[in-house]
Amino acid sequence: MFRTKMIATGGVASLALALVAVAPAAQAAPIGDWDFSETRATGHYERTADGLHIWTEGATSTDKVAGYLNVDLPLASTLSGGIDYAATSGITPGAQFAVDIDGNGSPDGILVGESVYGENWWLTNGSSAAFKALDPSGAEDGGNGSAHFGTLAQWSAAAPAARIVKVGFSLGSGVKGDGVVRAVVAGGTRFTFDANPPVGVAPVITKVIADGTIVGGPTTFTVDLQDDDISYTYIELNRKGTWLTDNTKAAGSQNHGLHPKLVVDLGAYPDGAYQLKINAVDATGLSANRVVPITIDNTKPVVSLVSPASGAIVGGTVAVKVTLDDANLKAYNLRVDSAGLAYSAQAANGAQPDFAWDTTTVADGEHTLLATATDAAGNKTTTTIKVTVDNSKPVVTIDAPAADSFVRGTVPVKVTLDDPNLKSYNLRVDSAGLSYAYQATNGAQPDFAWDTTTLADGVHTLLATATDTVGNKATTTIKVTVDNTRPVLAITSPADGAAFAASAGVQVDAEASDAGKLGDVVVNLYKDGVLLKSLGKQAPAGAAAWAGSWILPSGLADSTYTLKAGITDLAGNNRTITHSIVIDSTIGAEEETEEPTGEPTEPGDTTDPEEPTEPEVPATPEEPTDTGDTDEPTDGGEPAAALPTLSADASEVAPGGTVNVTGANFEAAADVEIELHSTPVELGSARADESGAIAFTATVPTSTPAGAHHIVAILPDGSTVEVPITVTAAATTTDAAGTASTAATTTAGLADTGFDGAGLGLAALATLLLGAGAMTVTSLRRRAAARG
Repeated sequence: MFRTKMIATGGVASLALALVAVAPAAQAAPIGDWDFSETRATGHYERTADGLHIWTEGATSTDKVAGYLNVDLPLASTLSGGIDYAATSGITPGAQFAVDIDGNGSPDGILVGESVYGENWWLTNGSSAAFKALDPSGAEDGGNGSAHFGTLAQWSAAAPAARIVKVGFSLGSGVKGDGVVRAVVAGGTRFTFDANPPVGVAPVITKVIADGTIVGGPTTFTVDLQDDDISYTYIELNRKGTWLTDNTKAAGSQNHGLHPKLVVDLGAYPDGAYQLKINAVDATGLSANRVVPITIDNTKPVVSLVSPASGAIVGGTVAVKVTLDDANLKAYNLRVDSAGLAYSAQAANGAQPDFAWDTTTVADGEHTLLATATDAAGNKTTTTIKVTVDNSKPVVTIDAPAADSFVRGTVPVKVTLDDPNLKSYNLRVDSAGLSYAYQATNGAQPDFAWDTTTLADGVHTLLATATDTVGNKATTTIKVTVDNTRPVLAITSPADGAAFAASAGVQVDAEASDAGKLGDVVVNLYKDGVLLKSLGKQAPAGAAAWAGSWILPSGLADSTYTLKAGITDLAGNNRTITHSIVIDSTIGAEEETEEPTGEPTEPGDTTDPEEPTEPEVPATPEEPTDTGDTDEPTDGGEPAAALPTLSADASEVAPGGTVNVTGANFEAAADVEIELHSTPVELGSARADESGAIAFTATVPTSTPAGAHHIVAILPDGSTVEVPITVTAAATTTDAAGTASTAATTTAGLADTGFDGAGLGLAALATLLLGAGAMTVTSLRRRAAARG
């Protein structure tokens, strides 16, 4: 008698058949009838002349090759089994029977035979509970593959009606082996892989995704094949030996024809390494296999625009810096306003592309930078920022002083700035140093008080510079002439105190000079401090030196008269001088009396030389009818307009003290400068109201020396009105009336301290000179009252 012997192979059991009295019948099955769907990524098989060559690549979970054939055998008549296997290396596969115990045609579990467990076959854990309940091992547990085990005879006795619906083999998973399966043996039947080996050419896989391809999201994997009679193609997505999906189950997929495909949304799977397993089998049973490693990447790149900063104001050429982060980065590009590609590059993970953007190619204003990165899987990210381009220089205008003007003292420098992104402004004089600087905003109008006395007289340059936040810079320059030197003025003829028998034909000559340029020269005639007549104004027309002449009016009565001449240069520096003349008709009269001729000296001469006649003056300054008499004509001309007057509420004041100054008859809304003389000191300014009145509180500088001084009001036309004060070391006192009021100083104390008028007009100078008579009139009225 012969019997079957089980040989242990270390993995799954392998059944080796010895010679028996009656050899098992061979039942050839075309290889196309076998199901190899449980074969994993690194398990392989192929039909050879000896049988079915199977092998695994390693000892991981993907190393599995298995095949099953549909049969219909009663378990009761199949009390032995195994495989006929020729091992080349490694582990040997074992036999597997899929058993139906309830008669519905579907397997309820798999019995696995391994020689290490002798003749016992163990039931897989995935089997049904009903099948497990038939466990012939009873209370015995463990050491036999599972808790449910027994011989085929014992399983048959437990389930007499059970039928084997599939026979097969399995190598793995997790084991490495290589060999040829000649047949799977079930009882007296050998199930082979064709009675005769197929003859022909196996399918050829001509096109498949490249090894290491990076993919993600919805993807269609396609395979191109070459074969005359392809049976089916199996495309499986696998990770670490775990089957995920295949083209027999995924919607839209196809597993037949020469162009099978697997449609799958890879976005449902985590990023990482995967395998695409391809198996193509033709009708003769010949097959082709391919395992393609792939990487799934569903993560979008990270794109950061490092510079410029969002909201920045830029100009010129700007470095655009971008940081890119993606494990499978492929490309990067930069666009401006989506209008066109500014820059593109093939990129790698961690790249920091740097692009020099010439902003002058776009208009000033807001623009959008768009940085886009794409990875190898097609994932894309775009980051945007907005910046403002400004390539325009600021507009800088020096409003005051005027270009080519003459200036003196402290001059307000006024500048207008225009730039939407202004940052700073500064002012320089002759580029010699910073005079003024500040942070600026658009539309600013900085005002700087420039002390010209710190510079030498002459031409100087003012430079106003504005810079915006981008660095655009503009400088505007003007030239002005600084002149802080008073002009020189002299009455060269007649001599001071000269006497004439008559005024007719008497010529007054004057000369003036200035390092800068001269303005108008005015000469007025006074008697007893009252303006009689303005001899007129002459314009030197900006000359540096000048000489001019005037003629005294005829018919002046015998008396002492005062000539008051004033000049102002173009910078506003002024000088006033006085000369006295005497009209005395008795000069030469004694000679005429001693040697009378009795004959007229000239034909038509009706005037007796011994009885000179004075011109009539309607109201002489020496006998005014009231304080307004100075408005009446004094030389037979038109009535004079009311002239400005100035008064102070105290006649004496100590250094550091204050004096309230008021004035009347000024031009409405006129700006009047207030100074303290002898040496001019600026005290401030006042504006006349609608009635022509001004009011100003003057503070006497603490450094003012004791003695006689004048508070001087300078009109816009340069003419002046003065009121005298005395600066004492003691506290300020007031006179009996509580005020000290006068329109101007008397002629005698003016010397060179009081004219201060730029370009005096006739009326303006008359105002100053008439004002000088106000105190004289007051004194006369007081003396008249005393005689009464």
